[in-house]
Amino acid sequence: MLKRFVVITGAAWVALAASGCSGPDTLMREFLANLHLCADLIERKAPREKIQRAIERANASAEKLNKEKLTPEQQADLFYRYDDQLQAVKKRLEEAQIKWKLEGGEELPPLVMDQLLKR
Repeated sequence: MLKRFVVITGAAWVALAASGCSGPDTLMREFLANLHLCADLIERKAPREKIQRAIERANASAEKLNKEKLTPEQQADLFYRYDDQLQAVKKRLEEAQIKWKLEGGEELPPLVMDQLLKR
């Protein structure tokens, strides 16, 4: 009986983990990965459509992060832990966008990163 309980409980935990239940750290890592993808595409001068899709994914990640129900303390802790990475990708994106514009690239849609960094 105890073995059955352990197996069922373990299977339930695996199912929950695989079903997309994600915590704020996972969402933050997803957001950072999407921002780095945007920077990569801008730096490589990818077609505007690809950059647009990457920006939409980054914005969707930011929205998911905004919808996460965190206390102000949890939110501050999350942004404190990822501050270095957020600042690094922000700098990288700014440099890539400046270079993009100087080389005659079209205006790119805005990222919602600044809204997250103002918290």
